[in-house]
Amino acid sequence: MSEKKTENELPPCGLYRTGREHNDDDVHIHAGALVMFHNHSNRNMPFVQFPEENVNNRWSFSETGPGIENDQAFLDALEPLRDQGVYFLNEHIHTPDGVYPEFTMVQLGYNRDGNPILFPAKKLPHGQNGYYFEDAGYMFEDLDILKLLSPETPIDHTHHEDDEPEDESALLN
Repeated sequence: MSEKKTENELPPCGLYRTGREHNDDDVHIHAGALVMFHNHSNRNMPFVQFPEENVNNRWSFSETGPGIENDQAFLDALEPLRDQGVYFLNEHIHTPDGVYPEFTMVQLGYNRDGNPILFPAKKLPHGQNGYYFEDAGYMFEDLDILKLLSPETPIDHTHHEDDEPEDESALLN
């Protein structure tokens, strides 16, 4: 029997794409799902939260989620994702829709399958100063696109109030 890993041996809390499925009596999580992972909870076990609502190309996550107990293979297969937010491309990329030049400002979002979507910034109409991001972007299935984003964390906000509960007691699973 394998020993249960401690919090220090678990992946860090954050955004992930599941690399394999998880099945137990209460829940099924398919491989290739966008999840918010927490390596702690009020039940002393890791758990995941599922995307609930997408507003302005940014997911909010359910307040609670299933605990992941005795499935180290599932935890080991979690694929870390970059935080949702605004980045710059550090080299140009070609897509079937055209070329995104180096230094293009993009908003990084995801679909429910954990595939990255880049939403390039558009300049506001004549006479207005600023940029906006449209609802449609270009989806990538390969996570390597995340390596082409700078800086390491988004420039708008690293975390939003919906990402983390205000106190530890809210980490239910």
